[in-house]
Amino acid sequence: MGNKTLKLWLTLSAIFIISGITVGVVLYSLYRDEVLVERISAIRERMISLASIRTWVVDSETSQRGYVISGNSTFLEPLTTAREHLGAAQKTLRNQLIADASMLELNSTLERLITLHYENIKATLARAAQGNFSQAEQMVSRGQGQKIMDQIRAVIGEMETYHQQRLTAASEERRTAMLWARLATIALGGLILVLIATLAYIIDRELRHRELYQEQLNQEVERLAAELRERAEELDTLSTYLQNSIEKERAQLARDLHDEFGGVLTALKIELAWVEGKAEAYDETLTERTRQVSARVNDLIDLKRRVIENLRPSLLDNLGVEAALTWYARDVTERAGLALELDIDTLALRPASEIAIALFRIAQEAISNTLKYAQATTVRLSLKMKNNQLRLEISDNGVGIDMSARTNKRLTHGLAGMKHRALTLRGQFFIYSTPGQGTTIIAEIPYQSAVVYTPERRAQEPSSSQSSAPDRSTSSQAARETASG
Repeated sequence: MGNKTLKLWLTLSAIFIISGITVGVVLYSLYRDEVLVERISAIRERMISLASIRTWVVDSETSQRGYVISGNSTFLEPLTTAREHLGAAQKTLRNQLIADASMLELNSTLERLITLHYENIKATLARAAQGNFSQAEQMVSRGQGQKIMDQIRAVIGEMETYHQQRLTAASEERRTAMLWARLATIALGGLILVLIATLAYIIDRELRHRELYQEQLNQEVERLAAELRERAEELDTLSTYLQNSIEKERAQLARDLHDEFGGVLTALKIELAWVEGKAEAYDETLTERTRQVSARVNDLIDLKRRVIENLRPSLLDNLGVEAALTWYARDVTERAGLALELDIDTLALRPASEIAIALFRIAQEAISNTLKYAQATTVRLSLKMKNNQLRLEISDNGVGIDMSARTNKRLTHGLAGMKHRALTLRGQFFIYSTPGQGTTIIAEIPYQSAVVYTPERRAQEPSSSQSSAPDRSTSSQAARETASG
């Protein structure tokens, strides 16, 4: 890890730690605010209760004075109402002060004074009820009742002052807590901005590194792909060279067999004919043995012809690819006992030699694979000319090929060889097969002519040095036929 990366991660760690502390401060400030709001609410409720008690006590005092001065009993109604509500107000205040010992003590004093106050009111009203209003008025103005009221006001005032101080302190504490919360929120916002900027920088740098790495990787892939293409081209060139060399060697071997071995067999045939003619006059047994040897020589001549045709069919050079395909397909299917369906067009122009050889070898390999592996009963062979493309199609009704698992190396190599021959000539190669439904092989090669391919032209061509085609060969006329082996 580089120094810059280490510094960045340390910076991020510090930002996260400070952010955590700031969030803690904000949360604590919000918690304190909630606690203080509850405290302020409780203080205000106590102050409301004290105000209610003050109001009911004052109403009682005022009601008493009004009745004593005027003698009108209507003034006693507020006193009755105050008595009804004052007990509930005192109980509420007592419950509110249950957690405050000092205020509970003052509240006890207040309750005692209120009790004395109402006892004094009761005594005053009793004097008034006896008709002694002047004495009752004197008790209200200068007697015990006035002293009790002053004490009640003093106690309530002390309690209100205490709660007002607590309310002020709680409000101030709440303002402080909210100030810290605001400051912490601002700081947290700043830290978040710094964090976003840092992360953006890290991501941008990482993306640049990835782009650079991807570019280097792409360059390496392109280099390897170019090297692979170069190797593939070299292998393709080598394969093409080997195929061409093999074809040349086959052609040379066919010529040598025809010229050298064929000449020897022909001379031997002539010598045997002479011996047979001489032997007839002397020994019948010798004549018969001579005929048997002559038959064996004829077999050798037929074998020589088949070998030469397999190496390099003379029909391919003499009559063209149509005749060569027709002869070969008939020859091998007849010997294998298979039905043959032919559909071969007559070509007006002779294809170039390499195209003719490629078509013949593809058909030869495909039919050979059919005989070895397909277990077929029928072989179909067609050669068509369409859109300046030579289309060769070989199909059978055999067991087919599992294209997902071609484990037979000989078959796989044969297919690869056929494909290479087609692609070398800028053509296309297709194979369609389903297990149990036969196989179809198609090769399409762009047409390139060598010479005008007409009977007149054939008549003008010099004869080949190779032997003539076997008796089973046919002309290049288009044919669709079915032949049983």
